[in-house]
Amino acid sequence: MSPNEIEVGKTYHNGKSGARSYSERKVLEMNVRTNWDGGGITDGVQYLQIAGRYAGTESVLPLHSFARWARGEVPKEEYRVIKDIPEGWETGAQVGDILTVAHWHGDKTLMKGDKAVCDIDSECAREHCEPVSQEKG
Repeated sequence: MSPNEIEVGKTYHNGKSGARSYSERKVLEMNVRTNWDGGGITDGVQYLQIAGRYAGTESVLPLHSFARWARGEVPKEEYRVIKDIPEGWETGAQVGDILTVAHWHGDKTLMKGDKAVCDIDSECAREHCEPVSQEKG
């Protein structure tokens, strides 16, 4: 990717497949001072490792290194609650709520804000939620 395509708040992937190779990083801050090359580079990208090795850790890379690693943006996945979920991992959800997908304890999980509701491949998700179409109309 080009360095000018990298944005705060977006999540990027490395384009690889498989549990041991795939990786996602969410950009937390840009223009972070880093001493990566020993020269006080000012174009560092602070990120949170979302999936892959070191998931849950924060780090900083020079912008050009992050852009070279990134193969694309992770598309935002959303699900609509169609049947109340009275009790989830950390919270429940009501009909009409829009849940997002995030990695939580290593699994893709439906989230209400920053609280885990249920794993995306669970019976709860299949019975209580439906994908929100990403089509623009």
